Amino acid sequence: MSTKLRDLIRNIRSCKTAAEERALIKKEQALIRESFSANESEYRPRNVAKLLFISMLGYETDFAQMECLHLITANSYNEKRIGYLALTQLFNEKSEVLMMATNRIRIDLNNPSNYIVSLALMALSEVCTSEMCRALSGEVLKLLQNGTAYIKKKAALASTRIVTRVPEKIDEFSQKVELLLDDRHHGVLVASLQLAQHIFVIQPDQKQRFQKFVQPMVRIFKSIYSTYSAEYDIGGVSDPFLQIEILKYFRIMCQGNLQLSGEVSDILTQVAANTNNTKNSGNAVLYECVKTIFGIESSSTLKTLGINILGKFLQNKDANSKYISLYMLQKVLKHDLQAVQKHKQTILECLKENDNSIKTLALDLLYVITNETNVKGIVKELLNVLLSLTEEDADFTKELTNKICQIVEKYAPSRRWYIDTFIKILILAGNYVEEDSSSSLIHLIIGTPELQSYAIHKLFFSLQENLNQEGLARTAAYCIGDFGHLLLKGDATAVDNTPIQITEEEILDLLKKLIEKPNQKNVIKEYVLSALIKLYPKVSNSQQLIANLIQSQINSTSIEVSKRASEYYGLLDLQWDQHRAGICEQIPPSDSHKSIYENKPIGDVEYDEYPPAKTELEQAKPVTNNESTRIYGFDIDNLIGNQDQNQSKQQTQVTNQLPGDLFDPFDITLNLSGTQTQSQPASQNFNQLTGIGELQIKQETQQYQQQQQQPINLLQNLYNQNINLHQQQQFPFQQQQQQQFPFQQQQQQQPLVNLPGDIFDLNLQPLQQKSLPQTLPNLMQQQQPIIQPQQQQQQIIQPQQNEQKSLTQQAIAFDDGALQIEFRAVKETFDQTNITAYFNNKTASPITELQLSFAVLKYMKLQLTQPTSSTISGNSSGQVISTLKITNSNQGQKGIVMKIKVSYKINGLIIDKEVTFNKFPPEY
Repeated sequence: MSTKLRDLIRNIRSCKTAAEERALIKKEQALIRESFSANESEYRPRNVAKLLFISMLGYETDFAQMECLHLITANSYNEKRIGYLALTQLFNEKSEVLMMATNRIRIDLNNPSNYIVSLALMALSEVCTSEMCRALSGEVLKLLQNGTAYIKKKAALASTRIVTRVPEKIDEFSQKVELLLDDRHHGVLVASLQLAQHIFVIQPDQKQRFQKFVQPMVRIFKSIYSTYSAEYDIGGVSDPFLQIEILKYFRIMCQGNLQLSGEVSDILTQVAANTNNTKNSGNAVLYECVKTIFGIESSSTLKTLGINILGKFLQNKDANSKYISLYMLQKVLKHDLQAVQKHKQTILECLKENDNSIKTLALDLLYVITNETNVKGIVKELLNVLLSLTEEDADFTKELTNKICQIVEKYAPSRRWYIDTFIKILILAGNYVEEDSSSSLIHLIIGTPELQSYAIHKLFFSLQENLNQEGLARTAAYCIGDFGHLLLKGDATAVDNTPIQITEEEILDLLKKLIEKPNQKNVIKEYVLSALIKLYPKVSNSQQLIANLIQSQINSTSIEVSKRASEYYGLLDLQWDQHRAGICEQIPPSDSHKSIYENKPIGDVEYDEYPPAKTELEQAKPVTNNESTRIYGFDIDNLIGNQDQNQSKQQTQVTNQLPGDLFDPFDITLNLSGTQTQSQPASQNFNQLTGIGELQIKQETQQYQQQQQQPINLLQNLYNQNINLHQQQQFPFQQQQQQQFPFQQQQQQQPLVNLPGDIFDLNLQPLQQKSLPQTLPNLMQQQQPIIQPQQQQQQIIQPQQNEQKSLTQQAIAFDDGALQIEFRAVKETFDQTNITAYFNNKTASPITELQLSFAVLKYMKLQLTQPTSSTISGNSSGQVISTLKITNSNQGQKGIVMKIKVSYKINGLIIDKEVTFNKFPPEY
């Protein structure tokens, strides 16, 4: 006995292997063949239905085609339904037996039952050869004219296939379409409009024939909004299918016609303004409306409205809405580029999506809207996104890196900015930078003598901290070979105008690390070997070391590396002494690369352009050392935790400055946690922060003298290593001033807090007090007794009762139902406000691993202490507190605004939220 369809499906799904499934299908097919051979007509519909399911799984079912013809010739509606369904799925236009169904379909088209006629029309619209279309077109034309609304809409769909297969029949069907467009049944209108659109595509000259229906369609569109029918309501939108088809009709008919475009502009404005965009049905209508706006001769105001609709789509959480919006925005750029640029920030937010297709579209769109005026802001945001990517996003990282390189090459405002930004890219994603892009940077440096010293110093220090970045290694190695002598000249100066001295040993030690790095790529070794041979005539004390490094690569397993090493080592022979310098001289600028930079200005050679070298929050901290002060390393490396810990060479210290959060509209971001670690030695090497990868060549020393009269700024070590505040160092002239005015040494020290940047999620910790190293004997003699950190914290937290407070204010800064942060502010002076933050746990469960990040705007300065604990007991109030001191330079004009990022753990869940606080009145 034949099994039922549901039993077959259950048995197939229970198969555990593909071989088991194939055996089951083969057995079932054999049983079905036996049933067909025995002419068991009662089981024929069931067997054909099972073959339909088997066909969906990809198995061959051609032997059942004749049985399908037997079913469509049956008198029973149920048998015809299975037969016509099998006809559309098991047959194709190349099936030899399909022509045998032509006469049966003609008979069914003339059947008095509308349901049987609809089955025949369905089959005709799905699978039909050109011969069948010619033979059956007459019956379909009769149904278009005389059928009921139910039959007309199905006949219109069948007509769409006929005019596609037999274009010569278009004139006959166009006449019938004119009659159908006068029908008021929504289903007939939808089908007839689709038929008309197919006719326009095949024969565009037919558009003239249907222009007279534009006004009737406008009236129909208005009636849809004016009357409500529950029959056509979908998601709160009245018949979105008919609206979409009418909008498509408008787009085709009004294209290039200014008069008709004016007639439909009002209805398009009404659709854009009144359609509900909270459901997919409304979004579908709005999307089609936008396509129509940009497909006709609409006004600039209407086009701006369309772009704003796409901007709203970008703000939806639905990924499909974002995708179609980004796709459409790329199409409309030629109409109004400035209107699209207004949505730049929303497009940038799309780069944070998990869907790679959305991120790719957003990146392509950003590349198009970038120009000379907004390139700095867009590149800054793209670098921020690049920094947040992980190894799992390798494909998008490569695409993003190459896109940033193309933007920099095309729109860089100056050569100086080009160098600065490109080195940032090399530091962040040097492994993904293409060799052509690195080559463009090298040629720019070669063609700009004014920036060669600046560029080689930046590349040298960057490479010291980022040996794993291949693109940086290639570029730096090449430039060291050509411009290594500029590192030895000592022309570059630090912040106190002392020369930056780099020795031959330091340069060769860096190249040695690079070439001897385990699993180093051969192409990097080739670059290093070329750099070594170019350096040979330029050094005097390390030529033997260069010879040894070249000789060590002669036995390399790489043929190219071994060949280069052998040839370069032979070039060190005495017979080449007179010609070696000429052979190794710098390659002249390439004419093919001049177009990239020749029209760009050089830029400021001495000071940072982006970000500015000096900001409101940059405050210098003087440093004393017996050696000359120099810059060693770059801030981007410190930001990602790659500080050079080499203590074998005594390195000088420099002033740590605070440029602020380079990727955030807020200037400073502070991270607070409740744990502590051991302090670092005072002789530790610190880096100067003036921007990501920015090397400040000169700076005024007056700032150091002003710092003597101010408390220590807690923010000046924001993204750098920990500095013990009690080990403040002075320049010699400042030491003399302090000997004359010893009372200045008695200023109360501020406690050190954990100060990493919010976007890099570092976890630098406060320092515990240790004795000063012996390298600073003079400083040890001049320091006054040091207040212990615990005493300092008590002094900061405990309110000073003796001072008069003019204003007080309190507000809830953060409340998510579990953790509540309450601010109590006291007006200290005209421009200074002291805030005590009380942390309240509103649940019975303890809160652990509490971490905070604060960000303030540039016109404010922030000093603060760490929370008293990173754990808050359940149902507690004010158990954990922290203090903030804010100085507002725009007092009376702008109030206190800050971002607060809170992260904590409760009941095993990690909570991470961010809020903006601005509840204090302007006088604060």
